[in-house]
Amino acid sequence: ELTDKNNLNKSMDASLNDLGVDKLDTALLHNPEILKIDISALDELVALKENGLCDKVGVSIYSAKDIEKNLHDIASKIDVIQISGNAFDKRFFDNQLIMDTLHANNIRIDIRSIFLQGLLLQSLDVSTSLFPLFNKELTEWHFYCKENNLSNLEACILNIPKAKSEDNLIIFGCRSLQEIKQTYSAINSKKLANKFKIDADINLIDPRLWK
Repeated sequence: ELTDKNNLNKSMDASLNDLGVDKLDTALLHNPEILKIDISALDELVALKENGLCDKVGVSIYSAKDIEKNLHDIASKIDVIQISGNAFDKRFFDNQLIMDTLHANNIRIDIRSIFLQGLLLQSLDVSTSLFPLFNKELTEWHFYCKENNLSNLEACILNIPKAKSEDNLIIFGCRSLQEIKQTYSAINSKKLANKFKIDADINLIDPRLWK
């Protein structure tokens, strides 16, 4: 647990040993529920940075609600925040108060789940078979891709929400060198289109609620 200093230090030592490095670039808290109760838990992460074991500390969250209660105090302690963002999920980036606060505190905003756990890359038949209740939304996505002459991958890249931090990272998963090349090609595509707009159900855009 983060609040157990000994366990945290052991976990950090194990990670450094596994990676064969002396320090990490960034250490993130991946249980944002703690922050709703006691943000002092972040002090242990800050101590790791002060002891030279990482350059930056931050939190990985699922929605703006994870930090809005203690926003200003949290923003004063972290360097990085990691949040999901994709064509279907722009909730965090539409929250102007939070975005302005993070920007004012020079916090780097990293974006993950740009493919919505890979769902937005699937064919329409596959995606609707997995989520039959959201046939309408998924059909709209595939129509958008076809209408704009975009591959699903290109459409995902084009619809990554814009973060205000200039040095933010875009985090994605891959299973092969070929997938890396395909993603790189999509990133460098010159195709343009209007952004995809949809009011997606929380049960579709939050993988924690998938059944």
